[in-house]
Amino acid sequence: MSIDSFTCLYDLLHTRGRLVDDGLINIEEHVAIFVHILAHHKKNHSIQVTFKMSDETVSEYVHRVLCALLGVIIFGSIRFLSKQSNQNRF
Repeated sequence: MSIDSFTCLYDLLHTRGRLVDDGLINIEEHVAIFVHILAHHKKNHSIQVTFKMSDETVSEYVHRVLCALLGVIIFGSIRFLSKQSNQNRF
């Protein structure tokens, strides 16, 4: 993934997905863990070793990013559908 794509994903999840920094690791690392798992089809244990975190911590951060991403997708779809329904009115 290019740096520009990563930055766009980060900005999208931070602004629209309301992904927040928890004080332990920053949002960039949340997204990096998530992308690393998806891009390389890694398991929880290998991420634990790479990022030096417990299995619960890795699962929690992946869950946070996934919820933020789903929020962006769902709210984006709702806004798109509402714009379309307004355009079809007489």
